[in-house]
Amino acid sequence: MNFSGFITSNQTWSVDTVNITGNVQINDGVTLNVSQGCKILMTGFYKWTIYGAIKALGTNNAPIFFTSNDTLNFWDLSFGNAGWKGMYFEVANTNDSTIFEHCIFSFVKRGGDSNNPNSAFHVTNMNKIRISHCQFTNNFNSLGCPAILLLNSSIKILHSTFSNNSGDIGGCISLMLGSAPLIHGNTFANNFAKRNGGAISSQSSFPIITNNGFYNNSIQLSNCGPADGGGALRCTNGTIAYIANNVFSNNSAGSKGGAMECLYGSHSIIENNTIVHNNGYLGGGGLYLFESSPIIRNTIFWGNTRFNSNFSNQIMFFTDDSEPIIEHCVFQGGPADFMFASGVTYSGSVGSVYNFDPLFVNTSGGSGVGFNGLSADWRLQQTSPCIDAGTNNTQASIPTNDFWGGNRFSGSAIDIGAYEFYKGPFTQLDELTSDFFVYPNPSTGIIYVVSDQPNSILDVFSSEGKHLLSTSDKEIRLDPGMYIVRMQGRVKKVVID
Repeated sequence: MNFSGFITSNQTWSVDTVNITGNVQINDGVTLNVSQGCKILMTGFYKWTIYGAIKALGTNNAPIFFTSNDTLNFWDLSFGNAGWKGMYFEVANTNDSTIFEHCIFSFVKRGGDSNNPNSAFHVTNMNKIRISHCQFTNNFNSLGCPAILLLNSSIKILHSTFSNNSGDIGGCISLMLGSAPLIHGNTFANNFAKRNGGAISSQSSFPIITNNGFYNNSIQLSNCGPADGGGALRCTNGTIAYIANNVFSNNSAGSKGGAMECLYGSHSIIENNTIVHNNGYLGGGGLYLFESSPIIRNTIFWGNTRFNSNFSNQIMFFTDDSEPIIEHCVFQGGPADFMFASGVTYSGSVGSVYNFDPLFVNTSGGSGVGFNGLSADWRLQQTSPCIDAGTNNTQASIPTNDFWGGNRFSGSAIDIGAYEFYKGPFTQLDELTSDFFVYPNPSTGIIYVVSDQPNSILDVFSSEGKHLLSTSDKEIRLDPGMYIVRMQGRVKKVVID
């Protein structure tokens, strides 16, 4: 099937391949449905403009592809028209929701043309988009953000993977003009930005960033000034972000803020994160602060470095008016290891800052992108001093679940870091509501999953928290033992006799 032009009435594409031979526009009030397994192939440097809605519902075994047939010289700026231009959403919120599940977006490109700010998704003034269990890979924007650009938009980005994307400001996602997305349960790995925000850059926005893994993202060496940095995450220009239950591992900034930076009035909440083995060449291996005073709570800063990984450095204060509140955190080297720019002092609140080895199950072996953060296991050993060492402050915005969805309160106090250590191993886990259930339980080997969201992914973990498999199958065979199953952030114990 070949297609180009306007979609003026509701359509369903259920063929194996759709060859896009020109620009595509979905008119206001119109919905395009794309069936699982469909491959949408751009045969030229074309753009989608969406005034209506798309429902592209793939499955784990039959994803939907949005890609290009021309990838030769894709990464070469002198070949500006390789790839495709991405999707532009400018939709009245009276339209039906746009939903992408199990879709793969690749080879969107913006070269040197400043008039075409191409991202895979370019979203303006819209809230009704949900992206879940998707992949964004091998997208390139030399002057902006390659995967998702949000302007005054508040969409949901859930359980997706961003890898091998390359941009200028934001290696994957860029937020601007008051955007307030939910960014939850995603993996950001091996992405790159030229100036700042190796995975995410947020300007004047209000994102919720929870339960994500940021591994081996980077920005290049920069001499542009004090505002460039953030190997994984950059919050600037009044961004107020809620950043909880994330793992930042082995990200690198050629300038400052190996894991993240907060600057120009970005007074975010940073709690229950594990920020480990990142490198900020000029300082702030874990966190760089410039005119910003976040709340930092129940978070581990360990093994972060500056220069060529030769010097331990967890946090850098560049200005006197950076006065974060720090509570129940682990900083390698303690407050004595805090780094200050010349003449800068800190008189803020420091409560219960510890300098003890968190005792991770297995580390990545070193700091920065030269070591594989994805290969590590950043859970706590049974003897970790981080267990039950977090704040019991009932006024704090303590997350109710940990990195992989288990109940936070499994002991006398919340643990420090992204992972909670389970003592039960299951008695403290949340039971599910009616959104899905597992039967029989206990079972003799086969379990069946019933859900009101049939395309959702089920994750299976061992009783020690090791991830065993992800599947959309509703019949699963398991060996004898105790397991944790998770779907849509909810968890349940399963026993196989």
